[in-house]
Amino acid sequence: MAQRCGMRWNVWLRDAQIENGYLPVVTPHIGNIKLYETSGHYPYYKDSQYTPIDVDDEQFLLKPMNCPHHIMIYKSEQHSYRDLPLRFCRVRYGLSL
Repeated sequence: MAQRCGMRWNVWLRDAQIENGYLPVVTPHIGNIKLYETSGHYPYYKDSQYTPIDVDDEQFLLKPMNCPHHIMIYKSEQHSYRDLPLRFCRVRYGLSL
């Protein structure tokens, strides 16, 4: 029963977001630390985040926030001021909200 309610909630939420002009996007749960340093999030929040993960001489972080990833999505295409505002919403899976 709870799963069915959660699924209905997710469908309703997705439909409401699309109806209000939001574009559902999926971003990775891990990102290169350089992305968070460039955005200014890592220096500011580093004391409250998990320790970076070292992989092949590069450092990665569990995604602490969506902003840097959504900025990369925005920068992937050229936009006119007429396109603004662009609204991205993270696609949610399962019962986690």
